[in-house]
Amino acid sequence: MTITAAPATWNELHHPRIGDGTFTDKLQGAPELELAASTEDDSDDGYEYNPTYRLPDNLVELAVKKIDRANERLAKVGIDERFTYDLTEVIEMRNGRQYLFSELKLNRPSISFGGWAFAGAHDFTPAGKVLNFWAKSSAPDVVDNRCDHCGANRARTRVYTVEHPEKGTMQVGQSCLKAFLGITPGNLWALTSELELDDLARGGYETYGSANQAYATEELLIAALAASDDGKNFVTASEGDWQQPPTAATTIAEFDRLLADGETRARRALARKIIRWAKSVDDSGSDYVSNLKAVLAGSKDTQIVRRKHVGLAVSAISAYRRDQEKAAVKKAREETKAAEKREYLAPVGEKVKDLVATVEVAYHDTSYFGPRPKNTTLLVLRTNDGHVLKWQSSSQQDVSPGDKVTVTTGTVKAHQMYRDTFQTVLTRAKITTDS
Repeated sequence: MTITAAPATWNELHHPRIGDGTFTDKLQGAPELELAASTEDDSDDGYEYNPTYRLPDNLVELAVKKIDRANERLAKVGIDERFTYDLTEVIEMRNGRQYLFSELKLNRPSISFGGWAFAGAHDFTPAGKVLNFWAKSSAPDVVDNRCDHCGANRARTRVYTVEHPEKGTMQVGQSCLKAFLGITPGNLWALTSELELDDLARGGYETYGSANQAYATEELLIAALAASDDGKNFVTASEGDWQQPPTAATTIAEFDRLLADGETRARRALARKIIRWAKSVDDSGSDYVSNLKAVLAGSKDTQIVRRKHVGLAVSAISAYRRDQEKAAVKKAREETKAAEKREYLAPVGEKVKDLVATVEVAYHDTSYFGPRPKNTTLLVLRTNDGHVLKWQSSSQQDVSPGDKVTVTTGTVKAHQMYRDTFQTVLTRAKITTDS
């Protein structure tokens, strides 16, 4: 997306600002709105420790004030590090109009006491699984509720990992922090708090419930499925706006109505299928998938999702649909390949005619070399009996992939092997489009 603007305005809108309000010299290119962090985003990055929020321009000042107040709070408890932020202003086109937004990347402080640096905070779900909020990518995985300080392994809602350059890494329970480091857990809110910036980023279109509110996993997914037409119209946090809120926001705001009006036997079966899929999918190398499996873990009676994890939980709907679509495409390709003829259609020089085929590739090109523009089309066709044809037409052919055509006449020009596919190359061909 390219937007033309006056030079002075263009420079201001395309150079990010740092926390003190000054502009950097880095040019950002065309103003496209792509958020870096969302638990519902199409990437597999999962939780970003330094999240990015899209804000209506008039709320930036309020967001900065929240960050300033958070830094004052850090100072009061003797923490030297501070929250900083990078601010980039962007233009987004909606319904033919330009709207000004700001993207604020929150950089969290590194917290250390007595040589110990906090590497991460780890929440335990009701099913005993772990949600990781990493401060350092080198931090080890947390697999149980143990506390290396007191030696107890018991039910906890949160533990912390801490690192020391000489003493190594320890896992400390929330209740043991004061005895271990002389600080209270309340001083560590900066590790996971979003400073209410996520509320601002949602632009006021979400009705907020209690932070302690919890949902049965199946019912939550049923409501989200109802809100998104079974995932067909799923809206991620990065895609949502005040006109079309994210599916997670809609699900929270209208949970009771969506569940009452939208529950069907088929939808409940789909919710269960998504949960089973999330539990079985490979999570190696993906923090997002690991956290998704953790938040959806447990038996039917223990599957509970806390309010703050709703966005992550319902993102399973979008992830499941993408996985199913990929699987369908892969299956179709495998079936097509299996039906493919392992031979050429005819010898070189032989004429062919009346071949019914499907367009697989249609590449249209225009050459401006010479006195006038020249349009050409490269076609790859698959006949009904599985032969693959290739034709470079010297004129424009008005066809697209998936179209049914008939090769009324043509001559075999050559035989080519392309990626283990036998391609019969045609010349002087003519095609008609089947209606």
